[in-house]
Amino acid sequence: MPTPRKCGGDSSVRRVDFDTIIMTPSPVRTPTAGHDRKFLSLPVRTAFLVGVIFGVLIWELWQAATGWGGVMGTGPGTMRTVISSWQITDRSINRTPPEAFLCDMSDERSDVCRMIGDVRIDVVNRKIVLVATQPSTVRGSVVIKPHPLKQSSDYYTGPVTMARDKVQEHIHALARQTAMNSMVAPVTLTSTFASNVTALECTHRHAAPAVVFSVGGYNGNGYHTFCDGLVPLFISTQHYKGEVVFGVLDYLGWWELKYGRIVSELSKYPVLPIGLTENKGSEEVDENREPEVHCFSDVTVGLKLHRPNLCVDPEQMPDGADNHAFVQLAARAYGLPVPEPRVPGPGGSLVLGILHREKTRRLLNEAEVIEEASKMGFELRLLSESLLENLDNAKAMAATQELDALLGVHGAGLSQMTMMRKGTVLIQLVPIGAEWVSESDFGECARQNGMHYIAYNVSKEESSLVRKYDGSHAAFTDPTSVWAKGWEEGSEVFLKQDINLDKSSIRRILEETKRYLTGQ
Repeated sequence: MPTPRKCGGDSSVRRVDFDTIIMTPSPVRTPTAGHDRKFLSLPVRTAFLVGVIFGVLIWELWQAATGWGGVMGTGPGTMRTVISSWQITDRSINRTPPEAFLCDMSDERSDVCRMIGDVRIDVVNRKIVLVATQPSTVRGSVVIKPHPLKQSSDYYTGPVTMARDKVQEHIHALARQTAMNSMVAPVTLTSTFASNVTALECTHRHAAPAVVFSVGGYNGNGYHTFCDGLVPLFISTQHYKGEVVFGVLDYLGWWELKYGRIVSELSKYPVLPIGLTENKGSEEVDENREPEVHCFSDVTVGLKLHRPNLCVDPEQMPDGADNHAFVQLAARAYGLPVPEPRVPGPGGSLVLGILHREKTRRLLNEAEVIEEASKMGFELRLLSESLLENLDNAKAMAATQELDALLGVHGAGLSQMTMMRKGTVLIQLVPIGAEWVSESDFGECARQNGMHYIAYNVSKEESSLVRKYDGSHAAFTDPTSVWAKGWEEGSEVFLKQDINLDKSSIRRILEETKRYLTGQ
């Protein structure tokens, strides 16, 4: 996955103001015979220069006001990035401008825009319009896909000769971006004069601000529902304390049914679907839907992610919130006890959850692992795919909350670690060739969350690949070269293998887990 830059403070993002126009001096005129070198008096030349500057300013003001480029824009329907980092992250009334159209596109993962003033959302046609009144406000339009995985094709085009340790990350990012592009609907943001929006009369007025985002893309996959959905939603909106309206593109009924309780903890208001529903990435218009224009004074479009994946970075949060704050919010949402961090020591519980996979990356000797764990004093909980995929997410939350350790082969089910307490253990069985994605998806965040992380890299003898390829195959000798052929090639080879753990490996993993939990 791509490594993001820090939000804000990027030297490539600069604010452009009208007073930055650079006047290039004319070449020096060399007098010739018969010509007076004072062909224009100083007052005349000064008046001429002032007239030129005044004319340029009038021209730029007109272009900016009409959306036809100028210093602030680059042509009809476009605008440059103009933002200061505090204008997205700081909600202080004293520092919020009365009117603004701002976009931060410097982050490698997500684009975020903010519109302040008379903002109108046409929910049928996926259009958001700022009726601008201030001369300094940017005029123009921008089309973005407000999903935390950025839809930027140029970021993912890199040289074939890139460093070998970056090849797998590059391929993974490229595959995600390519597939995501068709599953997220675009929204058009426009800043213009009132005379241009006479048809957008407000049908609903809201006192609370709005945050607009997409639940399209890979939403539904256990990993992406957290990584691209719930965690960035928490990061971007928890500071509102419920006083925010969610405008949702690519709206899916099951999404609100399954995660509505968490959504309700972040917003006190009904979800506002925007565009066509139940159809990811559709640019069509629902002609049967009644026209609605919802008006706000502050609208943010897009969500932010932090690094590592699945994590909340307290250093980037205005109130220092971390993953534990997210776990507490989810517990309140489902009426469960708010969990406290687990402190290692003797006499505590030893509840081990095992993720049961039925299709790919199966743990073939799961029964043997259960038997060995029971002998060592663990209480066992088998977490099935049906449990984690059930629309009643409260059951999965309750099952995860009581765990002291979670064991599973690399896969989406390990995303449940986001709901576990500090001081617990995550055991990831890492398939051959999947070391990099296992670390990126779960390892980094587990450690940052205060969990004890155990990564067990399976041996050739423990992998089903040994029955498919001989020992000289690149799957064993040079996995990077396999990934370099593309995500489909790499995942076909490495992400469909099954695992049969050696008995001694099972014991070593469980012994380390028990030592940590008991503080021995």
